[in-house]
Amino acid sequence: MKRIVVIGLLALLALPLFGEPKRVAVSDFVVHSDNATYKYMGKGISEMIAVELQKARGVDLVEREKRTDLLEEMEMSLSDMADPAAQVEVGKLLAAGYIVYGEIVDMGRKVLISLRMAEVETGQVVWTEKLAEKLSK
Repeated sequence: MKRIVVIGLLALLALPLFGEPKRVAVSDFVVHSDNATYKYMGKGISEMIAVELQKARGVDLVEREKRTDLLEEMEMSLSDMADPAAQVEVGKLLAAGYIVYGEIVDMGRKVLISLRMAEVETGQVVWTEKLAEKLSK
């Protein structure tokens, strides 16, 4: 999973790091699996990326608690959190300039992790990455 952290850091390359700090929100990743072991993997991966982004200069990270409170308040009215439009809407509500989100797909012996960063104002995906690895890595 260390590679996920590295990929999260690569997301910084997609942000123009000059000028004022960029406000970034990291959404919990949607997990597609019937395996109960993967239940909290989406939260774990997003937290790993958020921790690394928080260390970076030029990034103002939206706090997880604020994001969680907002989503609970909305009572998950954005029911399909895998939908990019829903992710962009969450970013707007959090007053973020960018939102990082993704999905984890259980493929048996491997998991596919896809990551995206979208500019909230336009909804345009400015960065994408995927990784298919054994979970042990």
